[in-house]
This record gives sequence, C-alpha cells and structure tokens, in this order.
Amino acid sequence: ILATSLKLDNYYNLFALSSMPPDTAFSVLDHQGIRLAQLPTKDSLLVGTPVQPLAWAQYLTQMDGHSHHTGRDGVRRYYFSRQVRLKPDGPPYMVFTVGIPESHTLAKADSITLSYLLWLALAAFVSLGASYFIGNRGFVRPLLALSDTTQKLARGEYTASTGLDRISGPIGGVA
Repeated sequence: ILATSLKLDNYYNLFALSSMPPDTAFSVLDHQGIRLAQLPTKDSLLVGTPVQPLAWAQYLTQMDGHSHHTGRDGVRRYYFSRQVRLKPDGPPYMVFTVGIPESHTLAKADSITLSYLLWLALAAFVSLGASYFIGNRGFVRPLLALSDTTQKLARGEYTASTGLDRISGPIGGVA
C-alpha cells in the first residue's frame, strides 16, 4: 500500500505566480468531482462542493479535454482539463482544470479582425479613388470632348476640334 499527500497551498502559490488573465479559474477535483482546491475562491465555489454534473461528465470523457461553458460564478470560459490516473486504463483519481475567460480569449481575435477590416476599408477607398481618377481621365473626359465636338459640328462649326490629339486607341482614332 502506497499513501501520499498533497499540500494544496502549493497550487495556490503556483497559480498566483502564473500570468493568467483576470477571472481565470483553476480547480483540483477528486475522483467524484469534488473540489479539493479552487481559484478564484467565491462563495458559490467552495472547496468540498461538487462541480456541475455536465462539466464533470465532460472532464471524464478524455485524458486531456477541453470544453466551453459557463461556470457557477456566471463567467463563460474555455476549460482545459487533465486527468491523473493510477493506471493508464483506470479511472481518474484527480482532475486538474483551468478555465480561461471567453472575453479574454476572443479579445485578441476581435482586435485582429478589426485591424483587417480597417485595412480592407482603406484598400477599398484607395481602389475606388484610383478607379474614379483613371476612369474620369481615360474615358469620361474624352467621351465628353467627342460629344461636345459632335454637337459643334452639327451646328455647323467645321473648325471644331476635340483637343485629344495625344490619345491612342479607339477613342483617339475617332477624335
């Protein structure tokens, strides 16, 4: 028979030294889903109380698992768990969990998405401006000049000129 003991205060000290985001949850659970250690410590999450049945079922499904649910404290988190077993094929006798707040996890992705959207808007604005400039100089102005010259010729001004001598292509050929 082998007996061992754990000093759970060491886990609290280790958690305090880590650089986890605010509202991160850490738990040490026994083989029945009872909290042996819990951070943050809140009245609704007292040591000695069981975790939610749905969460416990998810922690038992895999050796290394993850889930996404709202904790008893009302904070929605991504939870990651690790089972500790005496034998590889035996049931877990302890489960360690860490829950990172969803808001913190998604904040980085949201800021990246926002920056991409701003760059996209800038690119669209530059593209539209360039299209307007090129279209106006290359198509609209020459066509307006041709239309104006055609109207002058229709009125009998046979000396009318488009002034488009330097344009090549179909519009330059007509001019």
